[in-house]
Amino acid sequence: MQRTILAVSLLAFLVASPVFADRRSEALASHATIDNGGDDHRLLFKANGLRSLESVAIRHARIEFDLAGATTDRTLYLSLCPVTTSWEAGSVQWESGWTRPGGDFDEDLASEVAVDLSRGGKASFDVTPILKEWLEHGVEYDGFLLTVQPREGGEGIRGEDVTRLQGLANASLVVDYRRVPPPPPMARRGG
Repeated sequence: MQRTILAVSLLAFLVASPVFADRRSEALASHATIDNGGDDHRLLFKANGLRSLESVAIRHARIEFDLAGATTDRTLYLSLCPVTTSWEAGSVQWESGWTRPGGDFDEDLASEVAVDLSRGGKASFDVTPILKEWLEHGVEYDGFLLTVQPREGGEGIRGEDVTRLQGLANASLVVDYRRVPPPPPMARRGG
C-alpha cells in the first residue's frame, strides 16, 4: 500500500513538474502595416514556427516586444487579436486581401494590455487562449493583428503612437508547453 501511494505521488509530481515542460521562443516576422488613410493603423505579424508543434498542451504563451519612442508620462492601450485569413506582407491593404476592411481577426480572443510609457515601452500579452485554440483545437489562424486603442472621445490614434507601433523591436512569442500523446486514429466504420 505504501509503495502504491509513493508511486502515485511520484508520478503526480513528475507530470506537474515544470522541469518536464518545453519552451519555445520565436522571433515574430512578416510585418505588415495597414491603415484606413486616416487615424486607424494596424500591424500584422506571423509566428511561422508554431506549425511544427503537434500533440502539445499549452501551459502559457505570451508575446513580448519593445515599443519605439521616448518615455512619456501617459499610458498606451494596445489590443492583439489572432488573424483568421491567410495573408502575405506586401499584398494586404486596408480594403484588399480581407473579407472585411481592416483585416479578418477574432475579436473574441483579443488580448489587451496597458503600457505605462513612463517606464519605457515594454509590452507583454498573454496569448494562452489563442495558442490553445490554434494548437490544441486546430483552429486556423495566420498570425496576429496589433492595434492601439483610440483615445477617449473617439479622437483617433496619435501619430506618435503609430510610429511606436511601426518601430517595435524584439517581438517574440514564448510558449511553455508539454508533449501529449497523439489522438488515436479514428475507427473505420463499416467493413
